[in-house]
Amino acid sequence: STTGNLFQGDDKLKKRADVLHSIEHKKPTGTSFLVTSSETGEPNLDDTKKFIKLVKGPDRVSSIILDSGGHNFNTWRREIPSMLVWMSNRIQA
Repeated sequence: STTGNLFQGDDKLKKRADVLHSIEHKKPTGTSFLVTSSETGEPNLDDTKKFIKLVKGPDRVSSIILDSGGHNFNTWRREIPSMLVWMSNRIQA
């Protein structure tokens, strides 16, 4: 949970910060998304799968879903090699 009133009662700002609401209501612009989660250890797997289903062309989504992990450096260290390959395929000089 957060402390304070992050959006100060502004429902529009709150919805804009909600990634599932944003992807469902924004016009696709050809953005490439990389999402990560794990089958066990991450509470966001269902929302990650929901996000993947909501992405519409020309936007694209790739995912890294580990067997287990969490919000920590050991998990991120396992995702970095695949993330670097993903990113290098999208960066243009």
